[in-house]
Amino acid sequence: MIERVRRNLRWARVIARLGLPVSLRAYAAYRGVRWPGGARWAACFTFDLDYEEDERALPVVLGAFAATSTRASFACIGAHVALRPAPYRDIASAGHEVVNHSMTHPFHRVISPSRHWNELSRPEVDDEVRRAHEVLSALAGRPPVGFRAPHFERNATQGEALAALGYAYDSSGLHAEQEPSDGLPVLVGRVPEIPIHRSASTWAHFRGPGASPEQWEPSTAAILDKERRRGGLAVFCLDPQDVASSNGGLRRLLDRARDGGAWVGTMIDLIRHIEDAP
Repeated sequence: MIERVRRNLRWARVIARLGLPVSLRAYAAYRGVRWPGGARWAACFTFDLDYEEDERALPVVLGAFAATSTRASFACIGAHVALRPAPYRDIASAGHEVVNHSMTHPFHRVISPSRHWNELSRPEVDDEVRRAHEVLSALAGRPPVGFRAPHFERNATQGEALAALGYAYDSSGLHAEQEPSDGLPVLVGRVPEIPIHRSASTWAHFRGPGASPEQWEPSTAAILDKERRRGGLAVFCLDPQDVASSNGGLRRLLDRARDGGAWVGTMIDLIRHIEDAP
């Protein structure tokens, strides 16, 4: 199916350049795309574990996925995994995807406050990715094949670093709402990029400037409903500590996706399906 997606993306870009309606662009992007299991549409729930508060919230998050028999992708910092492996083993043992989130998460307010990811040299990027790769491989018993940049700060050299390790995808913060692909993986460069519906970020709703926690669930539900109607793809980046304080919001959203006929799974399963499906 990868050639079908490539053709669709070319048409979607042309439509975007011509300034034609978004509905026509979405039709071009998703025309003929099939989702895993014959589902009409798809959703990926992904999580960034940046702080100990996120680790402590994991039981709530993992419980919601266990209750709905679905799986998710978790971006993990190598230094945290090496220091406190137990919660991360719970992720791997439950069958979820472990995603490389760098070794020290540059510009992390606790462990690496003085560097920015987008300012690192190529050797520094290689070192951050490789060391985290080794730690996460040992934890999960299999190497990670997906990456997310710290704070969504893209580094110009990260694609080469990921390709050298055989990574299958990157998901470092492209706005699905702003992409001509309307959320489909962007198949350019050596590593495909999976865009994210950034407007549903829990950080923005729960802890960012002008935070509005009560709006997170309805805004995320609206995205799910939109992608259900057009047979599209919704990919969310969430923080466990926020989700755990949402009074069951994650479980309700998972039920909404599943009851609406969506395939709900990991980013690597999504990429493999696009690569392998006829």
